[in-house]
Amino acid sequence: MQLPQWADPGAVKVGQLVLAISRPGRSARASLGIISAAGGNWRTPAGGEIERYLQPDVERSLGFSGSLLVDTSGRALGVNTSRLMRRTPMTIPSPTLRRVVETLVKHGRIRRGYLGIGGHPIRLSETIGQQVGQRRGLIIISVEPGSPADRGGLFVGDIIVAIDQTPIRHPGEVSARLDEKSIGKPLVLRVVRAGKIAEVTLTAGER
Repeated sequence: MQLPQWADPGAVKVGQLVLAISRPGRSARASLGIISAAGGNWRTPAGGEIERYLQPDVERSLGFSGSLLVDTSGRALGVNTSRLMRRTPMTIPSPTLRRVVETLVKHGRIRRGYLGIGGHPIRLSETIGQQVGQRRGLIIISVEPGSPADRGGLFVGDIIVAIDQTPIRHPGEVSARLDEKSIGKPLVLRVVRAGKIAEVTLTAGER
């Protein structure tokens, strides 16, 4: 089996012609399209880090998720997926694929930090919003017994508004702070508790 040659996704431009190549059955399938959007590093709604934003405008036919996106020279730019963002085809670029594969080979899994909480976005009161400089926070609706959040002193009803000075407004922003580098390291959470602003320091665990 011939391995693909990988192109640098950093050189990809909007409007560039691309092909989605898949093999959902016994024969190959190809869809011609263009790069409709391209950008720098970004995080998925679930908090995953992607090294390059690539949105191809190609037909999402059978076998699209898992297919290769290639340029007109046949060099692979990444792997296509329809699962990262709802109703939006995306391409996971080659640097992200290499990083994930190296992590899987080394650890057998993708290492993620975790706090052990369940949260829901909530609108802050006008007074608290002015104090913290944002309109929304994440109210804690559950705390897992024995979790880092439990040991660190977080309670149901606390509203997280920042982690290490990064504003928190929805669960995805918490996930974004809990990458592999956060495991075993102290995190400073700014919370609203009983109408007052407080800081809680806890150590992130490993999911």
